[in-house]
Amino acid sequence: MQLSKSAKIMICCYTLPEMQHLVRNRMKQSVDRYNAVKDGLDAGIVDKKDIKNILSQKIPNGLACHYYHDGLGTLWSILYDVADIRADICFGSPLANAWHSFDLKSPEGVTDYKALIPDEDSTPETWARV
Repeated sequence: MQLSKSAKIMICCYTLPEMQHLVRNRMKQSVDRYNAVKDGLDAGIVDKKDIKNILSQKIPNGLACHYYHDGLGTLWSILYDVADIRADICFGSPLANAWHSFDLKSPEGVTDYKALIPDEDSTPETWARV
Protein backbone atom coordinates (compact mmCIF):
# COMPACT_ATOMS: atom_id res chain seq x y z
CA MET A 1 0.00 0.00 0.00
CA GLN A 2 1.31 3.43 -0.93
CA LEU A 3 -0.24 6.87 -0.85
CA SER A 4 0.90 9.30 -3.49
CA LYS A 5 1.26 12.99 -2.76
CA SER A 6 -1.90 13.55 -4.77
CA ALA A 7 -3.94 11.13 -2.62
CA LYS A 8 -6.69 12.74 -0.59
CA ILE A 9 -5.65 12.83 3.06
CA MET A 10 -8.09 13.78 5.80
CA ILE A 11 -7.00 14.30 9.37
CA CYS A 12 -9.70 14.77 12.01
CA CYS A 13 -9.06 18.23 13.36
CA TYR A 14 -9.91 21.83 12.57
CA THR A 15 -7.22 23.09 10.21
CA LEU A 16 -9.19 25.26 7.81
CA PRO A 17 -8.78 28.98 8.52
CA GLU A 18 -12.57 29.38 8.53
CA MET A 19 -12.85 26.82 11.35
CA GLN A 20 -10.21 28.27 13.68
CA HIS A 21 -12.73 30.27 15.69
CA LEU A 22 -14.32 26.94 16.74
CA VAL A 23 -11.12 25.55 18.23
CA ARG A 24 -11.32 25.34 22.02
CA ASN A 25 -8.62 24.26 24.44
CA ARG A 26 -6.03 23.22 21.84
CA MET A 27 -3.05 21.70 23.66
CA LYS A 28 0.59 21.51 22.62
CA GLN A 29 0.57 17.69 22.56
CA SER A 30 -2.37 17.76 20.15
CA VAL A 31 -0.60 20.18 17.82
CA ASP A 32 2.59 18.08 18.04
CA ARG A 33 0.68 14.92 17.10
CA TYR A 34 -1.05 16.66 14.18
CA ASN A 35 2.30 17.98 12.90
CA ALA A 36 3.91 14.53 13.19
CA VAL A 37 1.19 13.03 10.98
CA LYS A 38 1.21 15.93 8.52
CA ASP A 39 5.02 15.98 8.22
CA GLY A 40 5.13 12.23 7.77
CA LEU A 41 2.49 12.25 5.05
CA ASP A 42 3.96 15.30 3.30
CA ALA A 43 7.26 13.46 2.82
CA GLY A 44 6.21 12.09 -0.58
CA ILE A 45 5.19 8.52 -1.31
CA VAL A 46 4.14 6.92 1.96
CA ASP A 47 4.09 3.17 2.57
CA LYS A 48 3.03 0.92 5.43
CA LYS A 49 6.46 1.17 7.07
CA ASP A 50 6.28 4.98 7.06
CA ILE A 51 2.86 4.99 8.70
CA LYS A 52 3.95 2.48 11.35
CA ASN A 53 6.96 4.71 11.99
CA ILE A 54 4.67 7.68 12.71
CA LEU A 55 2.56 5.53 15.04
CA SER A 56 5.65 4.11 16.76
CA GLN A 57 7.51 7.28 17.71
CA LYS A 58 6.95 9.34 20.82
CA ILE A 59 5.37 12.78 20.70
CA PRO A 60 6.50 15.23 19.21
CA ASN A 61 7.99 13.10 16.40
CA GLY A 62 5.12 10.60 16.34
CA LEU A 63 1.85 9.69 18.04
CA ALA A 64 2.86 7.32 20.85
CA CYS A 65 2.67 8.47 24.45
CA HIS A 66 2.46 6.85 27.88
CA TYR A 67 0.75 9.34 30.19
CA TYR A 68 -1.99 6.90 31.16
CA HIS A 69 -2.48 8.13 34.73
CA ASP A 70 -3.04 11.61 33.25
CA GLY A 71 -5.63 10.27 30.80
CA LEU A 72 -3.44 10.31 27.68
CA GLY A 73 -1.79 7.18 26.38
CA THR A 74 -1.66 4.93 23.33
CA LEU A 75 -4.07 2.03 23.88
CA TRP A 76 -3.71 0.55 20.38
CA SER A 77 -2.63 1.43 16.87
CA ILE A 78 -4.24 0.03 13.73
CA LEU A 79 -3.20 0.17 10.11
CA TYR A 80 -5.74 -1.16 7.60
CA ASP A 81 -4.63 -2.36 4.17
CA VAL A 82 -7.84 -2.35 2.14
CA ALA A 83 -6.09 -3.80 -0.93
CA ASP A 84 -4.88 -6.89 0.95
CA ILE A 85 -7.87 -6.96 3.33
CA ARG A 86 -5.52 -7.04 6.32
CA ALA A 87 -5.10 -5.09 9.53
CA ASP A 88 -1.87 -4.61 11.42
CA ILE A 89 -2.65 -3.95 15.07
CA CYS A 90 -0.46 -3.12 18.03
CA PHE A 91 -2.18 -3.58 21.39
CA GLY A 92 -0.76 -0.91 23.67
CA SER A 93 2.01 1.40 22.55
CA PRO A 94 4.19 0.27 19.62
CA LEU A 95 7.15 1.42 21.71
CA ALA A 96 6.52 -1.43 24.16
CA ASN A 97 4.52 -4.02 22.20
CA ALA A 98 4.69 -6.01 18.97
CA TRP A 99 2.56 -5.53 15.88
CA HIS A 100 0.18 -8.37 14.89
CA SER A 101 -1.16 -8.90 11.39
CA PHE A 102 -4.72 -10.12 10.83
CA ASP A 103 -6.31 -11.42 7.64
CA LEU A 104 -9.80 -9.92 7.63
CA LYS A 105 -11.05 -12.63 5.26
CA SER A 106 -10.53 -15.37 7.87
CA PRO A 107 -13.30 -16.51 10.18
CA GLU A 108 -13.41 -14.57 13.39
CA GLY A 109 -12.04 -15.97 16.57
CA VAL A 110 -11.26 -14.87 20.07
CA THR A 111 -7.71 -14.45 21.26
CA ASP A 112 -6.32 -12.60 24.24
CA TYR A 113 -3.36 -10.30 23.65
CA LYS A 114 -1.45 -8.98 26.58
CA ALA A 115 0.01 -5.49 26.34
CA LEU A 116 2.62 -3.68 28.37
CA ILE A 117 1.38 -0.28 29.49
CA PRO A 118 4.47 1.69 30.58
CA ASP A 119 3.14 4.68 32.54
CA GLU A 120 5.24 7.85 32.42
CA ASP A 121 4.92 11.30 33.93
CA SER A 122 3.92 14.08 31.59
CA THR A 123 5.32 17.58 31.81
CA PRO A 124 3.27 20.74 32.25
CA GLU A 125 4.24 21.60 28.65
CA THR A 126 2.23 18.56 27.49
CA TRP A 127 -0.97 20.23 28.62
CA ALA A 128 -0.05 23.81 27.67
CA ARG A 129 -2.79 25.62 25.75
CA VAL A 130 -1.66 26.96 22.39
